[in-house]
Amino acid sequence: MDNSNCPTQLDASRRAVLREALLAAYSEAAEVCDPERGYNDLLHGLIVYHLTGFRLQRGFEDDPGVNYEFSGAGPELSIDGLRLRWNKVGRSASEQIAASFPRPSLAGALMAEANQQLGLWADEFDATEPVNWILAHIGNPRDGLIRAYLAAPLRSDGRAITGWASWVAIYDAAQPQIDLPEAPAPGLPEPVEIEPVEISLIEETQLGAGGV
Repeated sequence: MDNSNCPTQLDASRRAVLREALLAAYSEAAEVCDPERGYNDLLHGLIVYHLTGFRLQRGFEDDPGVNYEFSGAGPELSIDGLRLRWNKVGRSASEQIAASFPRPSLAGALMAEANQQLGLWADEFDATEPVNWILAHIGNPRDGLIRAYLAAPLRSDGRAITGWASWVAIYDAAQPQIDLPEAPAPGLPEPVEIEPVEISLIEETQLGAGGV
């Protein structure tokens, strides 16, 4: 499984909007989620969810390739042919994306099934890349946003996502300044300066006289 491929539609500038929306949502949720006033992790998750949607709508309002849409299944983004929803998949740093999934959601299950169908039709329609993605995040009221991923759901039990086709890490609190999907551009190594070397040629007459 290749977890380093990021959809071309989600370039560095758009990933930055996704990250900033999540970070702002977690920060604002922390200001109001006081355990002494009865706010628990469930309420915190709901607040982060709604604030993330608000921030994403604002963050992409000037991007002509992105539409914020709302249906009976809730809000989502349409990004140049991709469908993106956002969900919390874990609470602690020990949880790994490979085994972490959103709460049961029919919308998420249908996204997984649609990606699976694309894989089955890939040879005929040349559609090998998933078009349905989840902005999956791990965090809690105490630590804030821990990690965030772009994850493509692939398997479901009809009620919830149970497996990812692939995922791309886009934020890690341990190294927040790094845009994780980026890799050095392919190309030749940097030129290295070499000291000039004098080369003297042996004349043909010398070789005939037994020279080496």
